[in-house]
Amino acid sequence: MIRRDPDVVLTGPAAAQRLRREPQWQALRAVRQGRVLAFDTMLVSQPSTRLGLAARSLAVLLQAPAAR
Repeated sequence: MIRRDPDVVLTGPAAAQRLRREPQWQALRAVRQGRVLAFDTMLVSQPSTRLGLAARSLAVLLQAPAAR
């Protein structure tokens, strides 16, 4: 992940807190620039009839000013 140096990191809430807190993750541009986006794991990670809602929630998250 560090080699790829992503612009944005999408992750669950617990992992997002860990990425923001632990110093070794500061090597990632997304972490340094505050673009670690936490998604609703209960909505996005479980295939169901709510898949459209999950896609919309990810789209909204990615369009937020912090993602740019």
